[in-house]
Amino acid sequence: MPQQSKLSAILATGRISNLPTVWCNVLVAFLLIQLAILYFHDLTDTTLSLPLFITTCIAASFLYVGGCLLGDAVDVEFDLAHKPDRPIPMGILTRKSVYTWASTLLSIGISLPSAFLYFSTSEFHLYPLITTLILAGAIVAYSLWHKRSPWIGLPLIGACRLFLILFAASVAAAPVSYCALTLPTAIFAIAVGLFTVCFASVARSESSPSPITWRKLLIAVMLLLPFTTKISEVVIYDQLSFTAPEGTAIILYWIWMVTAFGKINTNKGQFVSMSLAGFCLLDACFASFFGWQWLLVCLILFIFSLTLQKWAPAT
Repeated sequence: MPQQSKLSAILATGRISNLPTVWCNVLVAFLLIQLAILYFHDLTDTTLSLPLFITTCIAASFLYVGGCLLGDAVDVEFDLAHKPDRPIPMGILTRKSVYTWASTLLSIGISLPSAFLYFSTSEFHLYPLITTLILAGAIVAYSLWHKRSPWIGLPLIGACRLFLILFAASVAAAPVSYCALTLPTAIFAIAVGLFTVCFASVARSESSPSPITWRKLLIAVMLLLPFTTKISEVVIYDQLSFTAPEGTAIILYWIWMVTAFGKINTNKGQFVSMSLAGFCLLDACFASFFGWQWLLVCLILFIFSLTLQKWAPAT
């Protein structure tokens, strides 16, 4: 098999088209920590390290891709019956090689943030290591057990994204020894986790022709999620006024998700792919709180995710 075909298969199996959504999650977590330090801590220098942010994005990418590879290696029997066009059932990749790639990437993703923090601050930071291990544990647990039951799989996939936020926040806060588990950070993590559970409930039935009977509940929850930003604003500013960037972000999110809902019963895979890119638009509702420039960054990552989907499938 040509080398390029194997490389393309690895990238597709690793769902690299979803990496911009991971970076966007990390970005908002960093922004929330920066704001929390400014308002709740007596520190004059709240500038967060760009190298630390990049390192966190790399570690999160390794954890995400490693988890996707592990999931496909575990799901070979299911894919042989339901999705035989995937790289492992087709024989482009071997199960053993995918396990090797998965374990390598997960190991690097776990160790990288703590190593960077230690060498950059000359101190060992416990909380980032703990959140990294919890995130990795959730990823491995989801990869191993998500096919067993929706009552297992859906909470686990939601936990993966929720702990991604808490992991990024704890790394961002480590250099100034600040507690990352603030209410705004927790609200954002819960919103992202709920969003994940919602579209994953559709993804679980992607290979089934049955319609989505919980569609109305799904629409209600997913369209209301952007308003969780207002809770954060009340905590920080004690006000309930919309700003132009926030209103724009919410409208863009609604337009995209309403379009996605139109595909939910006719093309579940497309709905899931659109929802995955929609992570960036949900993130934009939080990021826009910090100004137009951050809304623009989220939109760029959104477009990048859609562009990558043309090359590597999102699901």
